[in-house]
Amino acid sequence: LQEAAQIGGPTGQHMAVLLALGHIAAIHADAEELAHARQRADEALELAKRARLDELADGAVAHLARGVALMGEHEEAAAVEALQRAVDLASRGAGPTPLAAARIELARARHACGDIEHVPALLRDARAAVRGCIDPGIVAERLVEAEAELGLAPRAAWPAAQWTVREELTERETAVLRMLPTALSQGEFADQWHVSRNTVKTHVRSLYRKLGVGSRHEAVRRARELGLI
Repeated sequence: LQEAAQIGGPTGQHMAVLLALGHIAAIHADAEELAHARQRADEALELAKRARLDELADGAVAHLARGVALMGEHEEAAAVEALQRAVDLASRGAGPTPLAAARIELARARHACGDIEHVPALLRDARAAVRGCIDPGIVAERLVEAEAELGLAPRAAWPAAQWTVREELTERETAVLRMLPTALSQGEFADQWHVSRNTVKTHVRSLYRKLGVGSRHEAVRRARELGLI
């Protein structure tokens, strides 16, 4: 993605650069690298504005990543604005999975602001979008998490697979799991381990996959429910 952004700029491939930067921002947001997520999202959105692409569906992912980062920084009102923009743009043809993801995060942001009136409809619409996907991937898991987190689905209604560890955790994955409830960032944990950040990210991704979750918060909660921490 970084290479695509670098190559696309000098050749005037603004749409490709917008998509690449937006997805880079999303990756940073998933890794809870919030400052980097906002920086790359802002770069994408500035490009979109400059190239007059800011009304196209392809900008949805950048707004989504920016909104997730703002939520992580406890700027809920600004997050709602960014995520509403992500929903609006994704509705113009970004596809069902990005649209569902944007609605899920907007529901979380509105709930955090105390605006719970629109939360059920957002999650219902997200579920309808997911239902239409052959393979919605991790978005389906995040929807289940959001429904339970926001009090819209009983725990008993969760898929049974969500309540088991898919594979035995390695020693390093267990160490990563014990780090997640702390205030340590992945970078700080890498420094303590004397390894690269990419090594830590690899263990985190594997841990999330085995727990069937998509975020640090979800991993901590799932591990506690399973008695792993």
